[in-house]
Amino acid sequence: MSDSRLSNSQQELGEKILNALTKIVKMPVTSHEWKYLPQVDRYELVIKTPWVKEKGPETTNWALLDALDMAHISESTSFVRFEAPDLKTAQAGA
Repeated sequence: MSDSRLSNSQQELGEKILNALTKIVKMPVTSHEWKYLPQVDRYELVIKTPWVKEKGPETTNWALLDALDMAHISESTSFVRFEAPDLKTAQAGA
């Protein structure tokens, strides 16, 4: 049986990503939360931003890549998912 708790390193990486998005690329983030996915035994970081609706999912995902590059974050972001505050999901990372 695996340990389904969110690790400190995951939390720290999530904070680095959020800081890069909000401070470097100036993405407005209305909320964020870690959601546990029991079917795959992992957490995902769901970031709500109006950019998904205003600029589109592709531009939002490019902003993530730009923020990661400028912040020198090289870890995988496959656990990051964007949602518009009033819409469903747009998958990020890979």
